[in-house]
Amino acid sequence: MRQRKSAEERRDEIIAVTLQLASEVGPEGITTDAIANRVGVTQAAIFRHFSRKQDIWTAVVAWLRERVTARWAEAQREVDDPAGRLRAVVAAQFLFITAIPALPAVLLSRELHAQAGLRAGLLGVMGEFRKTLAGILRDGQGAGVVRADVSPEAAANLLIALVQGTALRWSLSNGAFDLVREGEALLGLALEGLEKGIQSGIEMEAPSPPY
Repeated sequence: MRQRKSAEERRDEIIAVTLQLASEVGPEGITTDAIANRVGVTQAAIFRHFSRKQDIWTAVVAWLRERVTARWAEAQREVDDPAGRLRAVVAAQFLFITAIPALPAVLLSRELHAQAGLRAGLLGVMGEFRKTLAGILRDGQGAGVVRADVSPEAAANLLIALVQGTALRWSLSNGAFDLVREGEALLGLALEGLEKGIQSGIEMEAPSPPY
């Protein structure tokens, strides 16, 4: 006899299927009918758990935020030095993207950005990443291993651009290269500039973030 799933299990399944479909056809190409077909239930069953399609995406964004922030925290747990923590967090982000290939498309989706609540949620994910990186960089400055003339927030923005650009290139190439290895190599170049670069005498100012 087939065991009936609990409401929480079904919601998690709908979220997982939505992310699978997003990696295949993009967020804009997903319909509740497609989600229902992949899950193996009727559309009515989907709407018993989420009253609107937007509610599915709200749950997806919350799911992503909860899990990715946990990955960042776990990555830092057994690393003491700031450079090691930066490498661990960025590697964890790349590993998360390889596990959830839809993440770049979700973060950059015009359709999702058009909805104020979802846009705020997506900016919140990026804001958490920026805050985490800036905190580690600030610790590095306190330890004397990160350049004092660099704004931690500006440097965090640079690292986020590195991660997003590499992830987007990986996504467009259909995973044609090792994302973690490529990302770690590029991060090494960025860290050389932050740790050993010539002091410019000009302090980099961080732009005001929208989150």
